[in-house]
Amino acid sequence: MLAGHGPRAAVWMPAASCLGWGNRGYGHGMRRICAVLIDIDGVLTVSWKPLPGTVAALQQLRTEGFPLALVINTTSRTRASIASTLAEAGFPVTAGDILTAPVIAAAYLREHYPGTRCLLLNSGDISEDLTGLDLAQGGEPPVDVVLVGGAGPEFSYQALNQAFSHLQRGARLVAMHRGLYWRTSEGLQLDTGAFLAGLEQAAATEADVVGSQPQRSSRLHWRTWVPTRRTP
Repeated sequence: MLAGHGPRAAVWMPAASCLGWGNRGYGHGMRRICAVLIDIDGVLTVSWKPLPGTVAALQQLRTEGFPLALVINTTSRTRASIASTLAEAGFPVTAGDILTAPVIAAAYLREHYPGTRCLLLNSGDISEDLTGLDLAQGGEPPVDVVLVGGAGPEFSYQALNQAFSHLQRGARLVAMHRGLYWRTSEGLQLDTGAFLAGLEQAAATEADVVGSQPQRSSRLHWRTWVPTRRTP
């Protein structure tokens, strides 16, 4: 397991028939591990640059044959784009190994709000990871859900006010996360949480937050990611 800050690198142990690490030199306390979950940002990379030793550690997990998933709340890039960047840095991963907030949000909406029209407020084109959602274009009739992703230049007054108008007409507010900021090589950058709080208060509503609340979205994580053992 890769060590992170708090729960950023975690071990999933859902069944009794787990792989044993006891014969692999990892110690008695690590014997019943089925799969490894690793946060990308701040654990494997910072600003997409590998942290020392992480490429070798991930390669070792692959060599040992353990299923793994890489998780990240990034909302500006697709799984394919993330996998390509990580692979170029030397990490042995594919798009199927990665879970993102947009993928989890799409699964949540398909389950809880099937067939609804969604207004997407997000920085970056992530439409290929929002399969099965009916995404509205600007100027179209009222929507059923306002889906908020990562903050960026797209969070203009006009865009936020349009979202507010839909919420006043009864649209549900769903957010991929409510982080106030994220860490980059240039320091902390303002993120969705600051804008989300304003929308909630102005529209007198509470968002469904699906990307970074494990108690609410863990079931969707495992429906979205089916672990398989892989070797290099």
